[in-house]
Amino acid sequence: MEFHEEMDETLIKQFLSVKKYGGFYISQHTISEFEEPSSIRNHMPWTGLTFSEAVIESKKLAKNIKGVESHLLYGAEFDSVLEWILHTRNKSVIEVIHDSSSWGNYSSDNTPNKIAMTGSSKKYCVNNIFDLAGNVWQWTNEKNGDFIIKSVIRGGAYDKEGNRYPASYRYTYPHDFSSDMIGFRVALCIA
Repeated sequence: MEFHEEMDETLIKQFLSVKKYGGFYISQHTISEFEEPSSIRNHMPWTGLTFSEAVIESKKLAKNIKGVESHLLYGAEFDSVLEWILHTRNKSVIEVIHDSSSWGNYSSDNTPNKIAMTGSSKKYCVNNIFDLAGNVWQWTNEKNGDFIIKSVIRGGAYDKEGNRYPASYRYTYPHDFSSDMIGFRVALCIA
């Protein structure tokens, strides 16, 4: 499969911001619908949105913060966060690439096999980011395919096994697909 991202205006802004400031921020939690899109602990992840709806809602998160914009996480940003987790040695290559069961809400004999509230367990937290592995899939701006372009989801879900669908795993769906197992996370761009 061919995965790619277009250098659109948002990604160019983020690239320049990272170059200037040396990094970027992502939401600590999967986004919840709490009056407005929010990265907030102890709320249900906002699921059931299509890719296009997630793109629209992701831009609202930082609308009241001067000099900051928010956007749906790009695949390159997701990968950068995974690389940062490896660099800090808080998770091993095995745990990130092959089996994320130890740090995500995945299907197993020891979990309730249902969506957990955001930030519900310290076990699901790495580098102060909750639920990057398991719980709900997350739409990204990454694309797949040459002829029929599909959007990419990342991170795995509560009803999947962490050894089959680790944090690094990619799966695709059409833009108009929605599911109660797919949410989203945002990145912040400092202007």
